Amino acid sequence: TQMVVNELVARGEMTAEEAQRLVNDMVSKAQATVPNSAPSPEPRQIEILDDQPSPPTTPEDQAEVLRQQVTALRQELEALKRKASHP
Repeated sequence: TQMVVNELVARGEMTAEEAQRLVNDMVSKAQATVPNSAPSPEPRQIEILDDQPSPPTTPEDQAEVLRQQVTALRQELEALKRKASHP
């Protein structure tokens, strides 16, 4: 904002006094809109939400997930091989 006002003054579109009043008014308005929040004596509680499903916990579940990944990767590899051999 200060840069814009300085540029307007430099171009002669605004006097220095007008620019100072404008900046002061903007600062006053900005300060008036900021609520006076006193710091609370305790830290604010936050909640962390995890969008990712939790990883499998048992070795059997982990093995099944890995099998599914291997199957998906093999299918992707086959598709890429087919695509490469038939341009």
